[in-house]
Order: sequence, then C-alpha cells, then structure tokens
Amino acid sequence: MQKIVHAVGIIVIVLTLGAEGLLLFGPKPAIDDLLLGRILGTLDAALLMVLTFYFGATISQQRGARSADAPPPPPPSPPKGPTV
Repeated sequence: MQKIVHAVGIIVIVLTLGAEGLLLFGPKPAIDDLLLGRILGTLDAALLMVLTFYFGATISQQRGARSADAPPPPPPSPPKGPTV
C-alpha cells in the first residue's frame, strides 16, 4: 500500500511540475485565461497536498519515534495544603 501512495505522489509531482512548466514556457494554449488559471490553481493545490502529506507524515513519525524512546512523564503530585 505504501508503494502505491509513494507512486501516486511522485506522479502528481511530476505531472504538476511538467504541466506548469509547459504552460509557462511552451506555446500558449487556445483556452480562456480564467480557465487556465483555474487549472494551474488545481494543480498547485494537488502538489501542496502531496508535499504536506509527505512532510507532515515524516515529522509525525519522527516525533512518534522520539516519544516512544523517551521515558514516561512522572505522575502528577497531590495538591498541597488544606482543601476547603
């Protein structure tokens, strides 16, 4: 399952960067500028979701591994002084 997620992530990154490079430096397509902007915005959103998934998952895994190695926190101390 992880290989599929990794492959889909790489495909999204390559397609997004390729399409944006083609649209920025290649011949201008015969579509409306507003539609072209929407397509580029959707590609950017997909790229950001993939990058956020990878970096967010990596950071949370590192934190989880560090917290598993750390000793457990001490138990809370009882309250001091008279209680009313």
